[in-house]
Amino acid sequence: MLAMADKNGRVWASIPGLANRARVTLEQTEEALERFLSPDPYSRTPDHEGRRIEAIDGGWVLINHAKYRAIRDTEARKAYKAAWIKEKRKVDKVDSSRPQYTKAEADTEADTENICFKGLDQKAWDDFLQHRKEIKKPLTPLAYKKNLNILEKYPNQQRAIVDKTITNGWRGLFAPTKSAPLDIEQLAKEKNLSARPGESWDEFTKRVLRE
Repeated sequence: MLAMADKNGRVWASIPGLANRARVTLEQTEEALERFLSPDPYSRTPDHEGRRIEAIDGGWVLINHAKYRAIRDTEARKAYKAAWIKEKRKVDKVDSSRPQYTKAEADTEADTENICFKGLDQKAWDDFLQHRKEIKKPLTPLAYKKNLNILEKYPNQQRAIVDKTITNGWRGLFAPTKSAPLDIEQLAKEKNLSARPGESWDEFTKRVLRE
């Protein structure tokens, strides 16, 4: 049914149609539908009492369609990336005049495909990755994760952290030092904020980080 569902998780079919598609008997199809429509006290997804589908006019709707489509799409992207890297390596071996796709780059792309965190400044992170490529120091999977952790710890200073590394020609990202007021000023400038009359530096800092 997942393969037959439209983008909204609706399956337009009859019981005989499902049986024919699955190559099973009508009785087996009816039994399976009854299980999917019934509550499941042992389901890992407690929503809708563990039911998998709901009957609608003209067919059924998959209750957790978005969840399973995301899992399927993730697996498809991983398979595509693995196949692309394998083919890329073959091409590089044949054409020695082209820059080699290093093992570190291949491993990093394969191992870090879905590593990120909510609130990541993607543009700043992409600039950092480009910087590493330009200095010919591609990130290993471990370095990828550790540098990403730095940005996750300082969500409101990501751009400042990346810019400081690029400006100084450093290889990695570093936590802000005690000279953080410079970072706050830069962040305030990016947010088009300025201190209010009578506002202390601590109050201004909190407002910049909050807004």
